[in-house]
Amino acid sequence: DYPMFKIKKKMINTGITVNVIHFKKVDSFPYLFIAKKKAQQFIVSKNIKDIVKQRSILSAYIFCEKANDLISWSQKSFDLTIIDRYYESALCYHYLRGELSKELCEIYSQLIKTDLSVFLDISPDKCIERLARRSTLSPYETKEYLEQAHYFYHTKFKSFWKIDASLSPDEISHQIYSKIIKAYFKGHL
Repeated sequence: DYPMFKIKKKMINTGITVNVIHFKKVDSFPYLFIAKKKAQQFIVSKNIKDIVKQRSILSAYIFCEKANDLISWSQKSFDLTIIDRYYESALCYHYLRGELSKELCEIYSQLIKTDLSVFLDISPDKCIERLARRSTLSPYETKEYLEQAHYFYHTKFKSFWKIDASLSPDEISHQIYSKIIKAYFKGHL
């Protein structure tokens, strides 16, 4: 059972309403028109001619439109919003494709900020062991990419609360749940 859904179940038992947003499962199409318009304005204002960079900028705007819409709705509708794979993951994919730029960081800076960011830290070798159990892998699930991603997360994001992801899903969800409960009932969320 996925740790974020374990946390959701535990939170619901306390009477706190929870929504989990998993961005990989959310359709981007509804956000395409407005994102395309904003991306074109940005590209013109920055005089960006490179086609690859233009595609990256459109991708960033689509993500931002989707994220800000879903998160603002969720924050109005639920006590707690748990986001799986937020902008840090999007930036990491840009980094792995050699597309990371100051313009992308500027676009992603428009996103709603989180109260707590958790990084499930696992070594690339241990991750490869776990991935070997899957029937299919994404192009980014190779040892080389995982090593680059691991480096990226460790050097770019100092505000993450790091949890040892080699722990069991129950232990991971318990640690996150405990931290959220302490912060929530102290009024920090």
